[in-house]
Amino acid sequence: MIIKKKNDFIMSFVVSVVTICVMSSFITSAKTSNDGWKRTTFTLDEDPSSAIIEEDEILMMKNEVTDHLYRYDEIKISKNGREFIKKHESLSLTAYKLKGESRHTIGYGHVIYEDESIPHKISKKRADEIFDKDMDKFETYIKLMLLELDHRFRYTQDFVDGLASLTYNCGPDGVKRTLFWRRMTRCRYDNNTKMINQRDFEYAVAAVKSANISSSYKNGHTIRRSHEYRLMACL
Repeated sequence: MIIKKKNDFIMSFVVSVVTICVMSSFITSAKTSNDGWKRTTFTLDEDPSSAIIEEDEILMMKNEVTDHLYRYDEIKISKNGREFIKKHESLSLTAYKLKGESRHTIGYGHVIYEDESIPHKISKKRADEIFDKDMDKFETYIKLMLLELDHRFRYTQDFVDGLASLTYNCGPDGVKRTLFWRRMTRCRYDNNTKMINQRDFEYAVAAVKSANISSSYKNGHTIRRSHEYRLMACL
């Protein structure tokens, strides 16, 4: 009887060790992809337009590094920038209301205003048309915003795309109320580098990570701000 109990104990111990090893291996493989990038899959909070976004997929949407910098009146939202916004907004062909909002949203995060004749069910082609018009409008918004800063400043394409995403999500007035924008308005021009003062810029852009994060959609907004920051952070 004593020998049987001892054998049972040994078997139970072995099974426990094997289980722990298997679980440890599973957790490790889930954290890291084959290419070495840390992969995290996120689902945006309670938003009917939510999408699953993988971090390394967003990083691949950064533009190729170039030496070209743009004046405020030259900027355009790139194809990568538009895809970046689409990934975060996701597509809904049926109108829905976000928590606490009186207006409906449709397509790629387009808010339907009273003077718009947009049905509550649309095709993907129509959603793309609405989105392209929104991007044209937001390019103008961003130019007007950057007009408020020192005209000698120059911006990377990734900064423009990140700012476009932030502005599309928060609205121009919403961005202007953030700590990020207040710091941007205080950025100095560096006469030695002929660019924005690097320290001022880094200090300003760091505030993107916490800009306009809604308590209702905290997880989704936090992820989006992190990705926007990573686009905008380098001059």
